[in-house]
Amino acid sequence: MGGLNFTPFFQATGAGPGRMEKIRKFGLAVTIRTACLRRKSPDRQAGDISNPMGKRAKKKPDRTPWQWPFLYYFLTGSCILVLPLITSKAAMDISLIPRMTALLAFLLLPALFFLHGNTFRQLDTALLKDPVFAIYGGYLLVTLLSLAFAVNPSAGYFDAFKTFAVLVLMAFAVLLLMKQPGWEVSLTRLFILSSLLVFTIGFTEMVRELGFGFHPRNQINTVRGLMSNVNLYASSLMLLVPWAAFGLAGLRRQWRWLSAASLALLLFMIFLLQTRAAYVGLLGGLLAAVAVLFILPDAFGMGRRTRNRIGLAMLGGAAVFVILLLAAGEENIYARRFLSIFSGEANQNRLMIWDLSLRLFRDNPLTGAGAGNFTIGVQEYYAAYEFPGGPTNYLRPHNDLLWVASEKGIPGLLFYGAFALLPLAYAIQIIRGQGTASRKYLALFLLMGIVSYHVNSLFDFPLERINHQAGLAFMVAALVVLRHQEGHREAGPLRWRRIPVVLPIIAVLLLGLQFSLQAIRQERHVTEARKAWITEDWEAMLREARKAATPWKTLDQLATPVAFMEGVALAKMDRTAEALVKMELAHKHNPNRLYVLYNLGTLYTRLGDYEKGIETFTRTLSMYPGHLGTLTNLSVCYLNTGQQAGALETLERIPEEMRSEAVKRNIILLKRQLQEP
Repeated sequence: MGGLNFTPFFQATGAGPGRMEKIRKFGLAVTIRTACLRRKSPDRQAGDISNPMGKRAKKKPDRTPWQWPFLYYFLTGSCILVLPLITSKAAMDISLIPRMTALLAFLLLPALFFLHGNTFRQLDTALLKDPVFAIYGGYLLVTLLSLAFAVNPSAGYFDAFKTFAVLVLMAFAVLLLMKQPGWEVSLTRLFILSSLLVFTIGFTEMVRELGFGFHPRNQINTVRGLMSNVNLYASSLMLLVPWAAFGLAGLRRQWRWLSAASLALLLFMIFLLQTRAAYVGLLGGLLAAVAVLFILPDAFGMGRRTRNRIGLAMLGGAAVFVILLLAAGEENIYARRFLSIFSGEANQNRLMIWDLSLRLFRDNPLTGAGAGNFTIGVQEYYAAYEFPGGPTNYLRPHNDLLWVASEKGIPGLLFYGAFALLPLAYAIQIIRGQGTASRKYLALFLLMGIVSYHVNSLFDFPLERINHQAGLAFMVAALVVLRHQEGHREAGPLRWRRIPVVLPIIAVLLLGLQFSLQAIRQERHVTEARKAWITEDWEAMLREARKAATPWKTLDQLATPVAFMEGVALAKMDRTAEALVKMELAHKHNPNRLYVLYNLGTLYTRLGDYEKGIETFTRTLSMYPGHLGTLTNLSVCYLNTGQQAGALETLERIPEEMRSEAVKRNIILLKRQLQEP
């Protein structure tokens, strides 16, 4: 082995013998070190020219690309923490369309990220082969096809965009949960924070409006918690209970205490709100969870002694509840509210609308009335009932199962039912699997939440509400991810190209945003038009009604055609011919609405077209047989066409206690005329 010889160089510089010996030893050490490095480096021995200096390469630590935690926390944080806070006072419904707009905007950012080729390739697209997406996609397809059978297709645009947004949210949630280690903990923590936030908002509102204490139901109705009514607020709290319960079982340290606090506060607030649908929903979810514990005790390592204790606790709790209920008596506001669940008289109105919904479904079993057209179709059956305070403008049947059946027929009902049941089957599959106890308990509480949602939906309308759908979407997505992480997954990714998939999603989201913005603008101008109507400022009413007009949405939140308000303003300004044009357009948009029909017939009569007046008023009475103004005006049309018998028969249909002196005189005169030869 040759060393480095620096002797001639240092002799030339005049270095002494001692100095020379130190330099010789240094050169020998450098030579030995170089030889050792050559012997240890496989790259140098193999002639690797990528590392010519023979330096040891530094191993880079494995890091998750920054976009995955960013997208995960953006989507979950915005939908769980921010979405329930979004309202607009300009909207007639302060939470519905504003939250729809926000959800569509929240979904746009992940969609734009997925356009990037490297990001899209890292997605585990095999997850989207899960049957739950095919089923919900089928429900979306039925919703779209039902518009072909709708009287007013624009009334179903909201339903279509909302259903699409929920499908995309579920897909994005599944894809991003798979990218987030320990998502069960972080997602639960977000829901715990949301629980505390939503409770604080509602409780503060209740104290501010009503003060501390226990308040009767008619006063509690003022508490909305940034929702549109108290029932929806209660059901939104109900959907947070499973996450708080799992946090109590699955989180640690301070988060466990926060979970216990949020669970107690949620249950306390639901109790105070006296919403029967939330009571029943919670009870249904609890019974379902307990049933699973008893049917599959081995999955949770639960012995017979533990099961007996749970059973005794349930029976004891039920007995104490019944005793307290009976002891409280009907004078107790909470006992009276709970007992009203079983009262036919207290639920007469709801039973009536359920019957009307079934009639609509029976007459349209395959196609339904069309998405968004329940409120139009159901009015055709009003003649079967007497409305003491006048016909009610039913917008929903307060039963999502009947709502889907009446608007989307049997196909929609089948897809809706399958989507309700499949996640429950997933939960059972996870519980029976070989996963950890924590994941089994999460599946159990998610099952509880989904059962609570669907039981509640039999008495309310969470299907329409945006944050309810977001909450359901996260529960379903969590079960899909748990199932796939436990090994129940489809083989191979979906063979999708990102541009043909992601670009249409972005395009539909943008269309939905355009619809939502137009809907909010419409609601703002409709509100102003109604204010002008009250003050009889017809010029302002006409101006605001025209600003509210848009082909995206022809009915306002009360299912009143925007053209109707324009027609009323024109009629009040004695521009009868123009008013008739607008009223005919309103009739096209909602042909069964009482006041549209009545005003249309009145305008025909004013213009002397009595035949059309008779036709319109006759149709009105087929649905609203006791409407006094229609009966009176129809008799006038008969008189002006020389049909005294028809006029007399029409006037005699007016109940005696409702006959004015003029009506009584006209009946006497018509009888005399008909008796004369």
